[in-house]
Order: sequence, then C-alpha cells, then structure tokens
Amino acid sequence: MWIVFIEISPTFERAFHAAHELGLNILWVGEGKTIPESITNLADKSIILNSLNFQSISSAVLELFSKNEIKAFWSLKDKHVPLASRLTYELGNDYRYPTKQLVHNTKNKIALRKLFEKTEYNPEYAIIDSSTILQHPFPLQPVVIKPPLGYASIGVEKVLPSEDFKAAVFRSSSVLNNIATSVNDHDVKSFNPLDTLLIEQYIDGVEYSVEVFANETGLHCLGICGKSEMKAPFFEEVSYCLPADINEDLYSKISGAALKIAQIINLNSGMAHIELRVNSREIKVLDIGLRLGGSGLTHDLIYLSSGIDLVKAVLAEISNLPSEQYLNSTHTSIALLYLIQVEHGGTLARTPNPELNILNEKLPEYIRKEIFVNANDKLTSYPGYSGLPGFVLYQINKRTIDSYKRCSDIITISKDLFRLDFL
Repeated sequence: MWIVFIEISPTFERAFHAAHELGLNILWVGEGKTIPESITNLADKSIILNSLNFQSISSAVLELFSKNEIKAFWSLKDKHVPLASRLTYELGNDYRYPTKQLVHNTKNKIALRKLFEKTEYNPEYAIIDSSTILQHPFPLQPVVIKPPLGYASIGVEKVLPSEDFKAAVFRSSSVLNNIATSVNDHDVKSFNPLDTLLIEQYIDGVEYSVEVFANETGLHCLGICGKSEMKAPFFEEVSYCLPADINEDLYSKISGAALKIAQIINLNSGMAHIELRVNSREIKVLDIGLRLGGSGLTHDLIYLSSGIDLVKAVLAEISNLPSEQYLNSTHTSIALLYLIQVEHGGTLARTPNPELNILNEKLPEYIRKEIFVNANDKLTSYPGYSGLPGFVLYQINKRTIDSYKRCSDIITISKDLFRLDFL
C-alpha cells in the first residue's frame, strides 16, 4: 500500500524511514519545478506539480495507482491538513484519521471558538470585517488579532490599549489573501476569509504547548513544551523546551486541561498540538493543530527527551496499525529546540554555519541543525513571515535545576552562533 507525503521535507528523514519500517511505500508530492535530489533516495516515487490542490493531486495519484492501492495522505504543514484529510477520505483505504468535523473545527478558528463557547477554556472574542471595524470599540485591555484560517502565526499580533488598533488590523488584514489562497479544500462558507479577523482577549500568563496523541486505547499526553521565549508583538517563537520546567502540580493541571480539551474537540485519532495560556486563575486554549507541533519538530523533542517514537506512532495510527508499542519511554532528558530568527529581515548575506569544532566546544549538547535558506535569499519578518530559516536541536542530560539553567545559556549562545546577517 502507498502513503502519499504532501511536501514532507527531505530533511525529515525519520518520517520516510518510519513509513518503510511499517511496510508502506511512499509517493512524495511537491510543488515547484524540480524534485529535490534527496527525495529520490527517500521516497519510492515522487512527482512535482504546478500547484497543490485536490484536483491536481488526485488526478496525478490516480494516473499512477488504482484507488485500492492508496492507504492515506499526510502533511506536516498546517495549511495542508484540510487537503490531506479530503484526499484521504475520498481516495484512501483502511486508514484511521481525524474526523472531517475535527479537521474543520481546528483549522477554522471561528469554529473552534464557538465549540468552546460554553467552556472555561475560551477567552472573550469578537469577529470583525470591513463593515464592522468602524463600529468596533477601541480595546481597553490588550487583545490579540488573528486571521481565522491562519498558520505559522502569520498575521497574529498583540495590541495594547495605547497602540493604534486600526493600524494593527490593517497589518493583519494584509496577509488574508495569501492565507486564503494557501489553505486549500476547507469549508469557509460561514465567513469571508479575505475580509474577516478574530479579536481575542489577551491572557496574562505563560504559554505552553501540549502534545496529545489518540489511538484505539484512548488519549495520551506525551509532553508539555515550555516556550522559553516569545518575541512580541507577533508571537515569534524562539525556542521550545521539553519537558517544561514546571512542578508536578502544574504538570497535572496543564495535562488534565489538555486531555479535557482533546475530549471536547473529539480527538479520535492521531496528533493534536494544543497551545495554552496558563496563569494562577485560569487556562485558556489559544490554538489547536492536528499535526506535529513546534515547527513540525515535536517528534524530535519527544524522542530526545523520552525515547518515544512519535513519528512511527502517528504513521502507524494513520495506517490503522497498532501504535501503542511506539509510545514506550526509554530515558529522561531535556530536549531543546532553537528556531533561527529572521529579526527585521532583508537580503541574506550568508548562511549561519559555525564549524563543528566550535559547536562541540561551546555547545556539547548539540545534536543537529537544518538551514533552509541560502545567501541572497529575501527574508521577511511578521506579519508577512517568509518562513522558518532553520533550527538547531540540543539534548541536555538529566532534568535538574542546573540542566534548565543550561538551557537558557544554550539559547543565548545559539542566538550569537546562528545569527542571520543581512546585506
């Protein structure tokens, strides 16, 4: 049977190996002009299309295989989740997959807010468009502006009462067309995606992300990530630390809330990346993605911190194969992910590539890095974010106070070693 990978990066080698270990053949589908050379060594077949939508992918796949040879479709990119879902439901066989309603409720942030309306986990919110913006009162408290179909925090912005609210709305509105054309095969009949924004109450506190996995045995909380630093006003994440540096009581409180939230959305199969804001009074849900979170790198964080083979568990679940055996923990460490920062953007002068001996000397916890940009590339910051330039992974032995202090040092050193220089 064939599983179709939609734009899975060739740097994510573990996904390709895991699928083969499960006995699946891989068809890789991408968008552009040329197939990356490394893909030909990882996938069994590969095709490149001018655009990725239901018609183009389904036609291309059915030219290669009969319908009964296709298992399912999978993508790590949040914007492709609805597309992969529709393709799986219409062309797949013998799979386990999130329900269509679950995909809709998590991709459509207005639907998500309405789903949680009578629960303790919803912040106050309003929906505005060009016909109501003039009537919307200037907020007296900090708020967050969000595109309802957004991804990668594009167009998301915190606005203080002292700041120009309408200017912030204009900045978020400027990316709506790009988002609407990127998110294919999603039902947005309830609002105009080119002219609608969510305004949400800003919640004081600390942001965490929780990785919840669902299979036939139930719901499993696989880890709570601390976002070691966030850069206002656009919520640009700098790092993820797993497990978060929290005590047992707070861990129980956050994991319990995440499992209740997973029940409310009826998480029936696969991954949910649940983003929460937590303070001493309340826990509010910010967003939910049906994907591997942390810029698609949750699998590495969970594997480095505990030994759980999340990628294999996810692919086994999609393929309707037993997944429980891949959820066993084998060790306890801290995993740290540093996301290389675009800062103000510009034309890239050179790629950050510190020598291995310098990395080993300054950062012995270093595991690996991936750089996605090249010299002379044009990079832009939020709200029109051009994408993640790269990342660095670290593993810190033990889980002690000194270990978490070391995480802070690693981030500081990483900012210097992997700083982007612009012309």
